[in-house]
Amino acid sequence: MRTSQVARGLALLGGLAMVLSACTLPPLPGFPGSGGGGGGGGSAADSIDLTHDDVITYTSHQMAMEGDFGDEVVEIHRDRVVLRFELPDDSVLFEVETELEPEQRARVEQAAEAYLEWEPTVPDSDRDACTDIGSDIVEISGSVTHRSTMQNCQGETPLAALSDEAREAVGRIDEHLARPWQQWTVEIRPWDESLQSADEATPPERYSLDRGWGGEGMLLTATNTPEGWGAEVDVEQAAEGVLLSWAQTGTVLTAVNEVHLERRSIGCGDPTGEMRIIRAGEPAALWTHRVCPGDVTEDLATVLRAL
Repeated sequence: MRTSQVARGLALLGGLAMVLSACTLPPLPGFPGSGGGGGGGGSAADSIDLTHDDVITYTSHQMAMEGDFGDEVVEIHRDRVVLRFELPDDSVLFEVETELEPEQRARVEQAAEAYLEWEPTVPDSDRDACTDIGSDIVEISGSVTHRSTMQNCQGETPLAALSDEAREAVGRIDEHLARPWQQWTVEIRPWDESLQSADEATPPERYSLDRGWGGEGMLLTATNTPEGWGAEVDVEQAAEGVLLSWAQTGTVLTAVNEVHLERRSIGCGDPTGEMRIIRAGEPAALWTHRVCPGDVTEDLATVLRAL
């Protein structure tokens, strides 16, 4: 009697196993393949397919041992890419735009899709594994809504691949633009009418900017400044180096970038001086302009002389 009951029990268990094996249990909310959760990812069986109108935004937080330098934001649209740099005080240092070829858009899309499928699998311990760097932000809006943060320091990952494709889409539209961790010097020389060139015998006004520290703006060193200079900074300290606020840093760097972005003419008939803009480091560069009335060169000189 007992043997018969055991046999019937085993038969019922076997039948239940067959029923369960024939069924597909619904995925739990928030897990890959469920279509839910904040990561926006999916499994290999439920791959993500972005549309050409989805906006893909990659934000790279610029941070080093000296402090926070701001955020570089790349927005990938259907047929254009926007590059924006935001300083730590949330002011926009520059925003530039260029056309985006369909092939480039397709590569960014593919990299974003690979990232969206991979991101939910990354454990929390691997998202912020490095020191002295910031976390990057990936955002998607359109057919998919996604936002995630992670440090890009783990070698060849889908995050690194997406970062590379976003940077490739930007191209060279920003290669001359000043950023707060670089070294920039502006020299202003008086104009010699008799020579129709700069007066090389007179020491130039020199304003040098270098990266600051401790959460402050850039380090300014100024020599041979005009009489009465020093409305916003200490003149004696400026000869050795004085930290600017982020507002002051943004005003100066914006004026430097305006020269690169807006200057269209090669000179003028009545210059008031000559300006040399020097970028140190790799790659080093030198730009020489006449300081012309009403021009962005005069605007930059005015900004520097108002410090």
